[in-house]
Amino acid sequence: MNKNNILEQLRAATASLHDQVEQLPDMSRLMSPKVTDDDYLIALLRLRRLFWALEPTLSKHFFDLNRGDYCYLPRMKALNDDINCLSGSRPTESVEPLKLGYYQAIGAAYVVEGATMGGKVLAKRLSQTLNRSQTNGLKFFNFHRKGTRSLFISWLQQLELEAQQINWIVEGATTSFRVLLDGCKNQR
Repeated sequence: MNKNNILEQLRAATASLHDQVEQLPDMSRLMSPKVTDDDYLIALLRLRRLFWALEPTLSKHFFDLNRGDYCYLPRMKALNDDINCLSGSRPTESVEPLKLGYYQAIGAAYVVEGATMGGKVLAKRLSQTLNRSQTNGLKFFNFHRKGTRSLFISWLQQLELEAQQINWIVEGATTSFRVLLDGCKNQR
């Protein structure tokens, strides 16, 4: 199997879902020059739902600092700290964490690491527009500085994958996008 083919397949399989997420009002407002702290808080709460659902599985499969390759670094603390900074409280979740198999979790990591890289653009914009920094509500979107996306991509491209394993990876990615989309639609 072509090692680089998995990235192409993931991009193709998730392109419309990615576009849908970017077009959600709660997410698209983050790029507006008129974004407010309330807009930012709502987006963080939506993202928190995604990470609440995925982080236990990602930590189970990929949180090992002794790995010589990709290691998932938990982000819930950064999300919770930002939410607490903006609202003064920590939300509770009613969504059940997803139980994904190893290859599905790779797909979930693709989505999470992509969101982390997207945070690079958002961190700069929110820093300027809302006058926020890592110490006052901008930890989560500054997570890109840890370099986990590039480690993930490098690791993913080295995997020798069978067709069924690729299918599971794509399934994990699409499921992850749908968790975010469903959460944004259901929390209106």
